[in-house]
Amino acid sequence: MSKIIERIDITIDIPESYLEFVKNLEKSDVEAYFVGGCVRDAMLNIEYHDFDLFCLCGKEYFLSKNKDYEVVVDFERVLIVCDESTGNYYTMSFAENFEEDFSSRDLTINSIYYDWTCKKVFGFQESFEDLENMILRPINNEVFLQDDLKKLRAIRFNCKLEDSIIISDQVCFEYEIDLESINTKFKAYRLRNEFFKHKVGNLGRYGLINKIIKKLMEFDVNV
Repeated sequence: MSKIIERIDITIDIPESYLEFVKNLEKSDVEAYFVGGCVRDAMLNIEYHDFDLFCLCGKEYFLSKNKDYEVVVDFERVLIVCDESTGNYYTMSFAENFEEDFSSRDLTINSIYYDWTCKKVFGFQESFEDLENMILRPINNEVFLQDDLKKLRAIRFNCKLEDSIIISDQVCFEYEIDLESINTKFKAYRLRNEFFKHKVGNLGRYGLINKIIKKLMEFDVNV
């Protein structure tokens, strides 16, 4: 992994509710950055909707400093919290440093960060190079091939970006996505959320529609 670099000045249109949220986190000594979809798509000049956050701290530290938020989901290094005063939900990941966070993500192009305080995008060289060359590259191929949600996201991005390629050819093949890694109800809900982000025709190309519906029914998750 190369050193983290500061790349370009860019203004990403962050919803006001998210700006208020990260400003409140800053007051509680939690550094928060936007990461993933909104950063990737803003740099590609396409419409963006996903405003995930990365907090440069441990999850326990965040919880000790922010007791007013309702924890809706507590899963490994990810929290979804609700601000009951506004009814807004926020998805956050946690790590003590950027290297640790980078290594836990799915694709290099989803691992670029936005510093809302100075309106700068930064990250590792691999991420910028792959975004420039429109390459979908798993950060950890072994982990990637064991996670069906990561594979589904790669298929979605490949269809969305059209001219991109996936380095690991296995992720394109229907028989490699058996959904065996969807083994809890929480993961089934994540599968449903991912399902709704896809165009049905794209999933149909890989014979995945019936597989996904069957898996959701297994955990009593409605489509």
